[in-house]
Amino acid sequence: NISVEVNTDTLGKIITNFGCVSDISPSNSTAVIPRKRLAVGAEMKVKVVSRNSRGQELDHGGAIVTATLTHSDKGSKECQVTDNNDGTYCITVSPELSGQHKLSITIHSQDIQCSPFDLSVVTQHDNYEMTEMKVPPNNSSPRYIAFSDN
Repeated sequence: NISVEVNTDTLGKIITNFGCVSDISPSNSTAVIPRKRLAVGAEMKVKVVSRNSRGQELDHGGAIVTATLTHSDKGSKECQVTDNNDGTYCITVSPELSGQHKLSITIHSQDIQCSPFDLSVVTQHDNYEMTEMKVPPNNSSPRYIAFSDN
């Protein structure tokens, strides 16, 4: 038995763009990464802005954009990429393991500017840090502790 899996979205873009000259420049294209630290199971949206060889933002989609999240020693997984059809792409990153990761983003199999990106993934418990502790005047136990999500 031979099993074949085909990504029809990618295949459709290849067929549509076959023989076309692309004006996209992966090395000039950029990503907006909202944070470098996130919790296991949390979802982060990364915006990719495609640019031409002169650094100008493109106003159309159709590029083959891929994103892979790689754990430092436990393998990798593909991230979901959505073409916004306006020259930008949305990557959904949702890590399943804590530890150091690299997010590689490519356009037409070439790394975009600054890719791969370093990400630190922590457990939900580790993602919170104590920021303030109020102690009553008589030095008894604290009445409340405030936590913040970094």
